[in-house]
Amino acid sequence: DERLSTALNVPVVSTWHYPLALVKSSDPKAKHAPHYTSLDDQPAHACAEDQILMEIMEYKSAHSQRPGAPKVAGVVVTGIEPERYKEVCGKMIQQLNSLQFPVLALVPQSDILEYPNMQEVQRHLRAKVLFGHELLQRNPHPMKHTVVATLSAANLVMHCQDVGNDIVLITHATRMDIVLSIVTASKAKNTVTISGIILTGIKEYGDEPTMQILQGLGREMPFPVLGVEFDTYSVASRLHDMVPKIMNTSVAKMEEAEHLFDKYINKDITDQVL
Repeated sequence: DERLSTALNVPVVSTWHYPLALVKSSDPKAKHAPHYTSLDDQPAHACAEDQILMEIMEYKSAHSQRPGAPKVAGVVVTGIEPERYKEVCGKMIQQLNSLQFPVLALVPQSDILEYPNMQEVQRHLRAKVLFGHELLQRNPHPMKHTVVATLSAANLVMHCQDVGNDIVLITHATRMDIVLSIVTASKAKNTVTISGIILTGIKEYGDEPTMQILQGLGREMPFPVLGVEFDTYSVASRLHDMVPKIMNTSVAKMEEAEHLFDKYINKDITDQVL
């Protein structure tokens, strides 16, 4: 809970005698963000922005006049929807200026940072990499959607097209027809992007036949394939609870974070503070 986090952090920061930056997420879909609800049928994003402003006003009311309270260097808002970036920025700047809080940064959403990638999925599940070690290291795709592949191969491809891009497929190790169909479909133009496939029940089925088929596909495989011992439902449940992280091996995420910082941070204010 962000309010609890604020309540716990303020006394700690007060002892440091350093300026405080208030950081809030504007993405109502983010798992790590507060869950915003609307009683008057407002869009979720409007509720998110109003909630952020309300919490900042509550912070100012509760702490700004308190002896020893840390000075607020500015406010950082992350996860702003790109298509509404100008609209949100205008609203936030106007409201924060009226509260006399400097705007440190207004950062749009980034798929690279907002979603777990296949490298994180592999570590989270402690999965065996059956194919695509180099793909995990070089360019791990984000996991925006998960699809449990229980349909026929033909129907699955159509279903994936309806779901969207950056899909992680979960299916049993016996369903190599799924792998073959998806590899074939991924070569076509205007098709969906598959981030990776997770094969379940590897210990139960034995991975030798699976490896023979994957090795036969060779360089045609455009995505990594992971294998786990447990069942399909368990995998889907664990992926649903995943929170995106930046690990020491997350080169793409670190580069993206550095790029966003350089592009959107208000350097005039940070130079004054630092």
